Amino acid sequence: MPGGLLNIAAYGAENLILTGNPTKTFFNATYKKYTNFGLQRFRIEHEGQRSLNFNSQTELNFKIPRYAELLWDTYLVVNLPDIWSPLYWTQDVSGCQTPYEFKWIDKLGAMMIEEVTIYAGSNILSRYSGEYIESCIQRDDSGKRILWNRMIGSENRFNNPANSFQNGGFYPNANFNTTPSDGFSGSDVQPSIKGKRLFIPLEAWFTYGGAKTALPLVALQYQEINIKIRFRSIKELYTILNVQNPDPITGRGERTAPNPASTIDQLYWFLQPPQDASGVFPTNPQTQENKNNMARYIKKNNWDTDIHLLGCYVFLSQDERRVFASNKHTYLVKETFQHDFLNTAGSKRVDIPCRDMVSSFMFRFRRSDVNLRNEWSNYTNWKFKGVQAVQPIDMTDNCSGAINPYLFKQTGPLVDSSNLENILLDMGILLGAEYRENTLYEGVYNLVEKWIRTDGRAKNGLYTYNFSVRSARDSYQPSGAQNMNKWQYATFEFNTIQPPLDPSNNNVEVLCDPSGGIIGVRKDTWRLNKWNFDLRVWEDRYNMIVIENGSIGLLIAR
Repeated sequence: MPGGLLNIAAYGAENLILTGNPTKTFFNATYKKYTNFGLQRFRIEHEGQRSLNFNSQTELNFKIPRYAELLWDTYLVVNLPDIWSPLYWTQDVSGCQTPYEFKWIDKLGAMMIEEVTIYAGSNILSRYSGEYIESCIQRDDSGKRILWNRMIGSENRFNNPANSFQNGGFYPNANFNTTPSDGFSGSDVQPSIKGKRLFIPLEAWFTYGGAKTALPLVALQYQEINIKIRFRSIKELYTILNVQNPDPITGRGERTAPNPASTIDQLYWFLQPPQDASGVFPTNPQTQENKNNMARYIKKNNWDTDIHLLGCYVFLSQDERRVFASNKHTYLVKETFQHDFLNTAGSKRVDIPCRDMVSSFMFRFRRSDVNLRNEWSNYTNWKFKGVQAVQPIDMTDNCSGAINPYLFKQTGPLVDSSNLENILLDMGILLGAEYRENTLYEGVYNLVEKWIRTDGRAKNGLYTYNFSVRSARDSYQPSGAQNMNKWQYATFEFNTIQPPLDPSNNNVEVLCDPSGGIIGVRKDTWRLNKWNFDLRVWEDRYNMIVIENGSIGLLIAR
């Protein structure tokens, strides 16, 4: 008997759970026919200025044109420039050089977005931040995380050039050892960071969940869809080393956000190749000034960003176009609401306004001084994410690096509050006066919830709590929610680590009576610390998008 027939011969009552009353065969196939359609991508231009501001936020508005019947996946496209990161000559008798080591911030494409608002007329349909986009990817997507990082410019080549390609831990400074007789000029120097075009997927109900949730523009005869995007200032998008105040032990400056008031921190030093007329590299901005060569640098702190949207449009057949235009459409959507609580540290209770059907909470704590280093995606208590490598030096050369104090195997500094990584210690959740969750370790929200309720591998410090079975953002099928209309708010009751005290902060507020006499002094508790923690909570809430009679709106107003 052929071996394959053993499956047929060995048949009993146990087989019924799999093959009793069969409804499927592996040797015949059926498929569903579909209506005809066509896909094409179009560039969508914005209204207003053409570049980002260095010192202030920039707001751009995109009016969605009706190139076809449906709008599907949509991307924000931003062009990054080439970056030349020069060396800085110290202004002392040593004549040493110290590097700037320009870096773009981590999660650049997402974090450059301060807010996205999708609206029609006076109706706001969706509003969220770039940080929310990045957090959703962290929470719900793991299979395409590497591709996502490539799309938004979150790669070593942008935020850690020393460890990109084959640089071996050495930053590729924009300098070249040559003389004028070699025939080279500053324009021949390779950029430290090559430019790239970013494609940032927008987080909207019509961009995920499959083509069944595409936005039917053909049904909106009386309203226009607009997407308004507010960007961070350019000064918040990159970091450099503090070349003017290097550490006396390491010989290197600490990584910091640029100072817009400082001449040597301006972006235009990095947007252009070295301009030293003598051909001597590296370029020294202050030497350039002393040689009256400053005019050779174009003092412009922006570049050709070529910002636009890239939308995938769907063309329908004549019959289906007629159906979409004449029928009512309803879409189940998740709206996000962002709640911020500043300067929280120690034991706190915060009330989060909630209503209707809440699917989940996602939240993070972040140091209140991240703006000093542009560490926007750092949710730990450390100044920088991970261990900051210090490059050892040749002891015979006192200008080219730093001694690594942890070159040998040891545990490092003594443990105190500034060395602890996690900010949150424990937390409970209340609805009204009743505990929804008793006080639980931070690992429940940091690990357990992610393990059982999400499909991603969210980073440390991004916490989740779900009322649903799954939090998958790309699934149209709901899997649970909590009706919050009975309580109107949820309360987070939590304990964080205690930030270190700031002994140098002696500022107090003097309280006076109507006649000007001093009756007391006051100082806010949070002002006693070197830094505090800012809590941000994202609330995912179910709602319905309704398209009827040529107009669009929400079933439940925001």
